[in-house]
Amino acid sequence: MLGRVELPSDITETFVFLRDQLFEPLEKGSPQFEMLERFAVVICRKSSSLTSVNDARRELFTKQNRMLEYIPPTQEGISGFIHQKS
Repeated sequence: MLGRVELPSDITETFVFLRDQLFEPLEKGSPQFEMLERFAVVICRKSSSLTSVNDARRELFTKQNRMLEYIPPTQEGISGFIHQKS
């Protein structure tokens, strides 16, 4: 059980945007992509202030000794997942 996770406040707006723009590409660096990155970081480590999944991976792997399955995806992984929808 993860317990209570404080999600980014704009995540609902991001999911609505993605639903409404289903077949439009989402560019890295866009506010929506950055929100999805932050969401992935928060899911893997509730107390993290990091916004980049690549930075979170590095921190969790090198400093936290986390098991690989609990480390967030890479930025490329998120991008690939998003582009599979079209």
